Amino acid sequence: MKTQRSFIAFIGVLLISLCVAASAGAESVKALSPFQGMGQTFKVQEELAFTVGAWSGLLFVEGGQGVFDSTTMICPGTVEVNLRTDARNGSGRCIISNARGDKAYASWRCSGDRKGCRGPFSFTGGTGRFRGISGESTFVVRIGMRGMQETGSPDAFGQVAVGLVMWPKLEYQIR
Repeated sequence: MKTQRSFIAFIGVLLISLCVAASAGAESVKALSPFQGMGQTFKVQEELAFTVGAWSGLLFVEGGQGVFDSTTMICPGTVEVNLRTDARNGSGRCIISNARGDKAYASWRCSGDRKGCRGPFSFTGGTGRFRGISGESTFVVRIGMRGMQETGSPDAFGQVAVGLVMWPKLEYQIR
């Protein structure tokens, strides 16, 4: 009986050690990025528009600490807009670069309306300091202002937007 209890205690300590080792190096920060975006929007069906564009800005981490504070970010992507309901669904990629030129790559998806969207943001790889990065978080995009430019076609127009991207809990691990 005593041997059985010792074995169970050993397994418990082993499992706790494995969990601690698996989470070593994992980070969680609160981050945000004011951005400016540009794109082209096309009316591709009677009630459907398709936007191709990119937004860029600086990424800041609350408290000014960590590998992502003051990095630059550019995120190309596409968004479909239901012109009847104003529902939007988008997806794309991001390239986050530090001052040394190290890059973290990510993908994103979101859904929402003209005020913004919410969805998953996942690290997909990196170079230099970001080599081996992984992690997934929820991100929120808020759009504050839009400008439109005619293109000479009734089915297309240019668009300029400013806003804020927020990661209430940006989780990542670099191995």
